[in-house]
Amino acid sequence: MKLIEEIRSQAQKCKKTVVLPEAHDERILKAAEILEKEGLAQIILVGDPEIIGQHAREINVNLGSIGIFDPVQFEKLDDFINTYYEKRKHKGMTLENARTVMLNPTFFGAMLVEKGLADGCVSGAIQPLAMFLKPHCISSELIRILQQFPVIFSL
Repeated sequence: MKLIEEIRSQAQKCKKTVVLPEAHDERILKAAEILEKEGLAQIILVGDPEIIGQHAREINVNLGSIGIFDPVQFEKLDDFINTYYEKRKHKGMTLENARTVMLNPTFFGAMLVEKGLADGCVSGAIQPLAMFLKPHCISSELIRILQQFPVIFSL
């Protein structure tokens, strides 16, 4: 079996939940549709559902059962803010700043992983790798991964 086919088969068996925080990007919406349609992952997009839905319709993308989490309306936002604040208060973080940070889709996506609401977060279509990794440093999971794989790269 070819490598890609093996990866595809494993993904269909595991069906992990993956956050895509750059939901305003056309490529991300198209990828989300494919991943969902082929049963490779459960997808969570981050952003305003109306704006994302409108953009998807404009580019003829069917989001089907894909979840869209709006940080502004998210019922656990206060918990996310407090968690982030507690992790960063020793660096001078305030609750007000933590709220601003948690409204950023990439940081919000990282917190979804940290809180166990998603298995992973994929970003970097628009932002450079460093901007993607910074919010994921809040995740104890990333620290464990970095210990196993000390070299990270992107294409």
